[in-house]
Amino acid sequence: MNAFSSPSSTTACHEHGIHLTSLNDGAVVRAGAARVEQVLDNLLSNAIDASPRGGAITVAARGPDLHVIDEGPGLTEEQRTRAFDRFWREGKGAGSGLGLAIAKRMAEVDGGKIALQPSPAGGIDAVVSYPISRS
Repeated sequence: MNAFSSPSSTTACHEHGIHLTSLNDGAVVRAGAARVEQVLDNLLSNAIDASPRGGAITVAARGPDLHVIDEGPGLTEEQRTRAFDRFWREGKGAGSGLGLAIAKRMAEVDGGKIALQPSPAGGIDAVVSYPISRS
């Protein structure tokens, strides 16, 4: 199993023919493990839905930031802003439109924040930034 993914995310990637890679150069952050796991699952679910069959998703911890990078079609600046609105969905995905709103709130509970940025490969780089642990 990938160090950053749940068994269900790993299975979903396999079923969609998507290669999942993880890179870890992260810092110790102050965040609840169960909330971080849920945030990551929500971001991975969106990345899987957006990625083409045979594509790749990279999960990377860099300092206090956690990145989920997909090779999907990406989103416009307006879509990236609206993506955190409850019930907003892009495309014909099967989701409820709540995943990113929930992920954002869970990150905020731990003092973190989420941003959607264009990925250099053309998809989305979902970045979750958490406070660094001082203990």
